[in-house]
Amino acid sequence: MTKPKRILLLSTVEAGVDIVLQLHNNGINFSSWLSLDPAKYGSDGVSGFVDCSKVSKELGIQHHFVEDYSLGSKEDRKKIMEIKPDLVLVMGWQRLVPDWLIDLPEFGVLGLHGSPDGIEKGRGRSPLTWSLIFAAKEFELSLFKITTGIDSGPVLDRRKWEIAQEDDIRMLYYRSGLVAAEMITQLLTNPENDFKGESQDLECRYYPARKPEDGFVDWNLPKDQIVRHCRALTHPYPGLKSAERETTLTIWKCVEFDEHSTGEPGKISACFSSGDFLVECKNGRILIREWTADTENWIPEYGKILSGIDWSRTLNKIVNRHQQRFPEQELTDDFIDFVG
Repeated sequence: MTKPKRILLLSTVEAGVDIVLQLHNNGINFSSWLSLDPAKYGSDGVSGFVDCSKVSKELGIQHHFVEDYSLGSKEDRKKIMEIKPDLVLVMGWQRLVPDWLIDLPEFGVLGLHGSPDGIEKGRGRSPLTWSLIFAAKEFELSLFKITTGIDSGPVLDRRKWEIAQEDDIRMLYYRSGLVAAEMITQLLTNPENDFKGESQDLECRYYPARKPEDGFVDWNLPKDQIVRHCRALTHPYPGLKSAERETTLTIWKCVEFDEHSTGEPGKISACFSSGDFLVECKNGRILIREWTADTENWIPEYGKILSGIDWSRTLNKIVNRHQQRFPEQELTDDFIDFVG
């Protein structure tokens, strides 16, 4: 079967770049790469942002910055039409692909998505983050053809992989990226593979979108749940937040420490010369290993009380926001169990 010769990449984040590097090592060649201009967007606006122009230059791939993340500008459309791609790979592009681009390439526009229960039961936003928060044991990633719906196109391949107990969000992206590169490489190199795919099940569920302000800790939760939240929100994401008076802390790494508790969740109960410190929660103490503060002189001190936001309140806010904006999109079973 004929294979694509002019492959266009849409990627602007770390996870997508890692997939590109794996594909390059597998001998897959790309014609062009479109990404966001760091002068206009940068890491403040896009989690995991990477200046892809540097990577594409190292790999010898023609690169262009886009004017509009949603590819709605005349300049972007003209640029892509001149490239004349026969296949588009979307890997780390947090916007829906416009209809005109979906219809352009001969072999279609391909994307990646998944969830612990497959693409059908976990469409929507941040599936890897939610997988960690809800303590999933495995993840199924799908390579699919992008259509006008949300993650609803025909599936070309799907693979499952295990989530280890110590995994954080970056490690999940590593695992996902390796699996993605395997699927794409097989599709593009095996002459027996076609680009038709299989239709998805009609019954589907959706994950809701998260915002940075949804990432505040709840010290009244059990140790394991707080640690999972931290692992889900660490680099390349904005981190797990807490506060002490006027200072906002970002917790990047923490671990369960012991079962000692005085019944004061959020209390700093011990500090160490390394900068690490212990915080009490519902059923013991957590050791904070990596952290930053938005005020220069803040240091952890015994007896300080760190504040957070009730987790059920945060989840209710996320659920209500989703239901108001997308009432037709039924939430995943994890959220259905929570809201009853």
